[in-house]
Amino acid sequence: MVSAEVVHGFLNDLGKTQLKLENSVKDLLNEGIFSEDTVDTVSHNPESHGSPKDCTPALSASKTDTSLFYKVTSSASIYFLIYVDGILVTGSSSTTVNQLIHALGQEFAIKDLGPLHFFLGIHATSTSAGLHLSQEHYITNLLVKTKMKSSNPCSTPFATVAPPTQSPDFDDLVLYRSTVGALQYATITRPYITFAVNKACQHMQYPSEADWSAVKRILRYLNDRRSTSGMAIFMGPNLISWCSRKQKIVSRSSTEAEYRALVDATSE
Repeated sequence: MVSAEVVHGFLNDLGKTQLKLENSVKDLLNEGIFSEDTVDTVSHNPESHGSPKDCTPALSASKTDTSLFYKVTSSASIYFLIYVDGILVTGSSSTTVNQLIHALGQEFAIKDLGPLHFFLGIHATSTSAGLHLSQEHYITNLLVKTKMKSSNPCSTPFATVAPPTQSPDFDDLVLYRSTVGALQYATITRPYITFAVNKACQHMQYPSEADWSAVKRILRYLNDRRSTSGMAIFMGPNLISWCSRKQKIVSRSSTEAEYRALVDATSE
C-alpha cells in the first residue's frame, strides 16, 4: 500500500470525482474536444453551460501523458485524466471541478460516480493525510489468472542464486508477456518488485523456462500475506542500523502489523 499526499497548494475543498462516459471516447477525440489545442469546445462554449465568466478554463494536453489534461492558474488548478470510458477529475477548487463536469454533461452522456474509490484496478481510500492506494484485488486476480494463488510464498522477489545459463525456451509467449506487463502495473503500489520486474522485461522477446521461473518467483512473493517491517535507527544525525524484512506471521490487521514493526524496532 502506498500513501499519496495531496499536492502542495491544493485547498481543503479538494474535489476528486470519478465519471463514466456512456458513449465512446473516440467521439471525444474525433470531435476535437480533447486535443493539443485544448478543450475550447467544452470549456469555452457559453451556449453549453452559462455565461463566459463562469466558463471553466481551457485544458491543455500533457506532453508526457496523452490521457492527461490540465490547467494551472493563480486561482485554481484542475487535472483531467481519461482512459477508455473512465474519467478522473481533480482540482484545488470544487467549484472549478463542478463547472467542468457540468460542461461535459452538456456535450456528452456521462454518469457521475462520485468521489474516487476505484480506478483502473487501484482502490483509493481518502484519509486526513491524503489517499491510500491499494492494488490488492488486482494482484489477487493476477495470481488466480496465472494459477499461483495456492503457491508457496517466498521471502524475496529476486533469487540470490544466478539462474542457469542454459535453459529451454518458454513456449507460451503470450502468457509470459501479459504476466510481466501486469506486474509492471503492479509496481505502482509495490515499488520493491521493480528491479525483479525490470529483469523479467529484458527477456520479453525470447523468454526461457528459467525466465518464467523468475516471474513465478515474483508472483510467489506477492502471494506472501505477511507484512514487511522496516526500521532505521539514528544516533543524532548518523544512521547506525537499518533493516527491512518480512514479519514471521500474518497479521490480522494493519494496526497489528504496525505494532509488530514497533516491537522489532524496539528490540533492535
